[in-house]
Amino acid sequence: MASALLFAVCALCLLQSSVFKRDFFGPVSVYLFSQCLSLGIAWLRLTPQMTPWHAETWAVFAGSAVSFSLGCVCARLAWAARHPHEAIDRDAPSKELLAAANAGYRWKLHLVLTLCAFAYFLVGLAAEIKDMGAPMLLLPDLAKAMAKGGGPNIGRFVFPFSSAPMVCALCVVGCFKSMNPSRPLRVAFRALFAAAAVLGFVGLPNRISLFAVALTAAYVFDLACRRIRPAAILLGIAAAFALFFAVAQLKSQGVTMEGILTDKKMWELPYKYIANNWWNLDYAINRGNDEWTQPTLFGLDAAHGLVEPLPAVGRLHEVYNWDGIYNDRSIKTSTLNTMPYQWGLYKDFGMAGAVGIPFLVGLFLGTLHASVRARGRAGDVLLYSLLLFFVTFWFFEEFWFSFIYVSWVLAVLLVARVCTGRRRAEPAADPEKAALDQGP
Repeated sequence: MASALLFAVCALCLLQSSVFKRDFFGPVSVYLFSQCLSLGIAWLRLTPQMTPWHAETWAVFAGSAVSFSLGCVCARLAWAARHPHEAIDRDAPSKELLAAANAGYRWKLHLVLTLCAFAYFLVGLAAEIKDMGAPMLLLPDLAKAMAKGGGPNIGRFVFPFSSAPMVCALCVVGCFKSMNPSRPLRVAFRALFAAAAVLGFVGLPNRISLFAVALTAAYVFDLACRRIRPAAILLGIAAAFALFFAVAQLKSQGVTMEGILTDKKMWELPYKYIANNWWNLDYAINRGNDEWTQPTLFGLDAAHGLVEPLPAVGRLHEVYNWDGIYNDRSIKTSTLNTMPYQWGLYKDFGMAGAVGIPFLVGLFLGTLHASVRARGRAGDVLLYSLLLFFVTFWFFEEFWFSFIYVSWVLAVLLVARVCTGRRRAEPAADPEKAALDQGP
């Protein structure tokens, strides 16, 4: 019953896009679709770990969804009230709007800064090769290298090493004619995007990086080129499952093509990767009185992503006795340790934070989405597409906890700010005409 209701919400998100021609990639649609799809799959209860939820867990899930949606709706209403002359139609942003909005954008400087980001990534890749002898995908025992604790021991070089999706995000906005009129620059951006995507996968063949590259590119494509239809979205979900199995086969997780077609237990692997997030959330929130309980952190957990590179921060979890980056103390199964974003908010501020803070995030994303569709600036498109990827995978990870993801956002903000040209001043009004218009 629960799965049917959650899948019905997903169907409504698709129908409003196909029947009413609404933008599927608005923050509310993407949030509800990803959260309800993942929880609906979890509630199929294919493994015994997925037990019935407690009332407080349902309150956190439903409250955060309603709060986020209200924030986005309020942002849209506030935008319409403050900018009545910037109407957002269903086809916005048009190619003409994108071209006019980015006429002064410094695409050459954007390419130079993207090349710097690519060089930053290559430093991390070189550190991996020095430590392991070869990129991870080319190692003879990939499964051992991909296991927890088996990756490269490269210290702070892990930040550039994990930055290939950031480079791809910086590239993708320059790949489309609607925003970037220079054909040589578009070719350069496309070549750099392909190089970063391939080398990033060779160096770190994990699923989250692949999805970051694919979804960020898809979101920019939807805004800059043409609307992605619901049928293509369903095909994309099918491709995501195929990609999951392909990576699992590379990591020697017992996946074979014959097993996918004949063995139902083979499908438990992707099911567990999705469902464990939700059963872990219920388990973490509703610990017994005789078990370890996560102390309220009042924002320390959220701040971790900003201060993680500092040497002293790594031991704070041990000193103050709270759950670490792998959620070791709050999970049912040690090998399945991911959590939805609600747990990060709950750790910091309890029920009030898990339900209240999504409203503020919805306000920001709703305003950014309205700006993208009404004004079409490349920097806004880039930032919105990256943040929307985070929202899509909020059922899997909170993202702000790690400096890897925080650094992507900081890089995007820096490039967008530096490369955005000054807004053209409005022509001065003729004083004589103004006097005539005002009358005596």
